[in-house]
Amino acid sequence: MADERTLSEYISIANKLLEKDQFDKYIRYAVFPNFKTLKPGAKIEFDFPLTAIIGPNGSGKSSILYALYGMPLRYSTSKFWFSTTLDPIQEGKKLGPNRYYYSHFIRSLPLWVETKKVRGRKNESYWEPARASVKDGMQPVPKKIESSHAAYRSKDRWNPTSRECLFISFKYQFSSFDRVFHINNTKLKLKEKISLVKKGAAKLNRVISANKMSYKPGGVEAVFLHRKINDKELFWVNRILGKKYSGARYIEHRLYGNERGPSVIFEIDGGKYSEAFAGSGELAIVNLVVQILNAEEYALVLLDEPETSLHPGAQEHLLKFLLWCIVNKKLQIVVSTHSPTIVNLLPVTSLKTLEEVGDDEVDIVSVEHPQMAFSRIGLLPDHKILLVVEDQLLAVMVNVAIDRLEHWKQEAIKIHIPSSGGDDVMKNIIPVMIKQREDIEAYFILDGDKKPSSEFYSADIESMSAAQGFSLIKKELDCEPLYVSRSNEGTIGEYVDYVRERVFFLDEVCPEIVALKLRGVKVAEGMSNERAKELLIQHLGEKKIQSDSSAQAILFNTWLRDLDEDVAAVERLKERINRIFENN
Repeated sequence: MADERTLSEYISIANKLLEKDQFDKYIRYAVFPNFKTLKPGAKIEFDFPLTAIIGPNGSGKSSILYALYGMPLRYSTSKFWFSTTLDPIQEGKKLGPNRYYYSHFIRSLPLWVETKKVRGRKNESYWEPARASVKDGMQPVPKKIESSHAAYRSKDRWNPTSRECLFISFKYQFSSFDRVFHINNTKLKLKEKISLVKKGAAKLNRVISANKMSYKPGGVEAVFLHRKINDKELFWVNRILGKKYSGARYIEHRLYGNERGPSVIFEIDGGKYSEAFAGSGELAIVNLVVQILNAEEYALVLLDEPETSLHPGAQEHLLKFLLWCIVNKKLQIVVSTHSPTIVNLLPVTSLKTLEEVGDDEVDIVSVEHPQMAFSRIGLLPDHKILLVVEDQLLAVMVNVAIDRLEHWKQEAIKIHIPSSGGDDVMKNIIPVMIKQREDIEAYFILDGDKKPSSEFYSADIESMSAAQGFSLIKKELDCEPLYVSRSNEGTIGEYVDYVRERVFFLDEVCPEIVALKLRGVKVAEGMSNERAKELLIQHLGEKKIQSDSSAQAILFNTWLRDLDEDVAAVERLKERINRIFENN
């Protein structure tokens, strides 16, 4: 089979399918009035058919998957979460029993409805559907039962969605070989383990050679599943792992001992080998591909840390496979992950983070930018957003503005002050950035005296000749930029677009004017940059305060931060920096 679409194309198709309500049984959101350590009333919205839940270890990523697993009909959260003497489930008091509710789509009606499930009081292994609770924020259920609704509801509630649910944890993928050699039989000596594996391998080889579907040594079944990996499955296994297997067999058995487990026999040109000589990622991917490709249409698929044992390239192909399945099988997939690769490749609408909000509670937060997700797991970006700021005093204002942003945005920004000043930014630094096309997210903040007129932003550069475009740059920016040819429309247009999109200007002529106004010094209308610098030095001298650039920066920082009210110029810088994240 061919796979010619890009990741972004699959994302676009999946979005359109969701917008057109093509996913029957789709869960749009889930609310948790009382569930484990989640903040009461925490809500997760599934704005894209592939959702990634991000958070540090122990934050509750897997817990949300456990809840989702119990939402469809005949599935129960108690498969993963139940009370013990050591870990009793706390409930009752003001929060009531552990419960959640969710909105799901019934395409045949078509209608979005809400269903609630509550942990059983008498039978704790049963999470039972319960009547809608307006107190929990649920929509009231109509008293009259329409004939078309009868199959989907009872007197006071909507029935759980009826769909297949797969839960695959990549943290506990152990082959038959791993179980016998690394996990069980800890009291056996190495020689004894090798002997056990050799005996089991001989039996397994007989099963494979004779293509046996059943094998009963001692009269007890030891082969539970034996099948060849079909062409579609093999294609995706090879694509994800970057391999060229000519074939593979999947066998569930207990031929290495008494415990049931899987083996995969990979066929390559000139031979074959088992999972004992393959990486753990290979077995995990075979398991994943086989289960998902054989899942029912509209199934709910839950994947716990699917990036385990996979390099970044394999993770990208894994995402492509999952999106292919979403588009072609209308699956809804939710993953828990720590992977920067997965976070970077998915649309921000699919990213949800878990954030501690005090008193051992965790809230679910939608992501505005991938760096917000990285921040939640303590991972700094390899390439921060670079803010090139004209001088030290302007950098003080920018730092104050940044400190008023969300923490994850603060972590994503790095400030650089060039030694050569603002003129050099326009003439040399920006053209070099454009020409080298480095993987740097760079933006520039300059004094207001360098801001071009509105003509620079409104001019139709594409309709201008090269000479006209170059003349516009020279007039508005007062420079002849490096590498920008007065006879090449392409370089001129590229330069103008870059400046329009990535260069911001202080509202005041310069930061010295902001400093003077803070000190109550009268500033004349239209005061120049040079005059403002002289006046600030004069003011500091009158106060017998040191006036070199470093001392000015320290004083300016103190003045800005000691104010009770916001400084308008700083607030506008904050708005412009926020715009950088909105556009990325």
